[in-house]
Amino acid sequence: MSQTIDSPRVLPSLSEAEVIAAGRRFFEEHAQPRAEVIRGWGQGDDDVVAKQSRAQERVDHDVAREFRACLYDEGLAWIDGPPEYGGQGLSTAAAERFLELTLQYAIPPTGSLLTTLRIVAPAVAEHGSTELKDDVLARLQRCDLIGCQLFSEPEAGSDLANVRTRAVRDGDSWVVSGQKVWTSTGHLSDVGLLLARTDPDAAKHAGLTMFLIDMDAPGVTVRPLRQMTGSAHFNEVFLDGVVVPDARRVGDVGAGWQVTTATLGGERKAVGQSQEAPPTVVVERVIELFHHLPPADPAVAAAVRQQIARAHSLARTLVWTTDRFIDASHGEPGPEMSVLKLLRNKVLAEAMSAAGRILGPRMAADTGEWGTYAWTRALVSIPGLRIAGGTDEIQRNILGERVLGLPREPKAPAADRPTGGRS
Repeated sequence: MSQTIDSPRVLPSLSEAEVIAAGRRFFEEHAQPRAEVIRGWGQGDDDVVAKQSRAQERVDHDVAREFRACLYDEGLAWIDGPPEYGGQGLSTAAAERFLELTLQYAIPPTGSLLTTLRIVAPAVAEHGSTELKDDVLARLQRCDLIGCQLFSEPEAGSDLANVRTRAVRDGDSWVVSGQKVWTSTGHLSDVGLLLARTDPDAAKHAGLTMFLIDMDAPGVTVRPLRQMTGSAHFNEVFLDGVVVPDARRVGDVGAGWQVTTATLGGERKAVGQSQEAPPTVVVERVIELFHHLPPADPAVAAAVRQQIARAHSLARTLVWTTDRFIDASHGEPGPEMSVLKLLRNKVLAEAMSAAGRILGPRMAADTGEWGTYAWTRALVSIPGLRIAGGTDEIQRNILGERVLGLPREPKAPAADRPTGGRS
């Protein structure tokens, strides 16, 4: 369809109406209307949460990248981005209206591109030097470069400022050593947004710096982490004397925490809008399940109906709240985005509980009946979303302290504090 770009190119400027019209023409040529491809009960794969093999994941990822490249080449990939990097320079509201248009068509799933587009590229755009932006920003937006997030560590998950990965200055470069964990799409990525400690003597929030590293650099090792679902979506990444040019630093030395807090707002927004178990889709599947396999006990059926109604109401509230936050923030995600992640988790919890009450033992024992045992994978997958991107408890702390202005949570003495994991 298109070729990798070597440098940013300025595309013709379009008005919002022209962008919507051009987008509609593009989607009609390259995709089918979503309404025409919606599967019915008993048709196709009955997976609720798609968890393919790494080989199939790579195939789907490549299709998504190719589609994104075509969209970029038409000037339709970054509606509210600066024209000098391939954007249209329109408002965030215009970008959201374009997104609404895309939802009308069955385009390739873009879940493997979310970290690149919602976390890595915004961090570079906001905090990167002009040299770095000129080098990578357009390629990130076109998805010629795929990025991952190298934040969490075995002993620095929820306590992210406690990272131990070290970056030591060596002339015009830095030498990085350490370990990262729970790295989504690390095995697919070309670059990684890395948080490292550059001043071990400074306060833990003050001694951090952000870098953009090459994932194929000598000393970088990516290993899969097998999950309960049988898939290996996450990775652990080992860094052994990795040389990173200072030109790949994102933000000032010692300002890594400021870059991190801005980036995490985008992460929470990305998780809240993730295509992994989209809340509205999961609720629709539960409704189908109830219609085709209703509980025999009228009392149970009535209770499940109410539970599904709650899940549906919460899912619609999530959509409306997302739109309201985006309009109010003008595209700059803040701490209030934690609400989206909490809402998403609540929707999925209600939906899964309803599915369990409908199916009973059929959720745990494979009878071969379409649309039943497939819920097991969702059952063991969805709880992990309460941890990924920061636990529910962390999200509530963020809302209490940074949105509502409540006093900070009392901290236990370091000697009494548990370590390890992301909980």
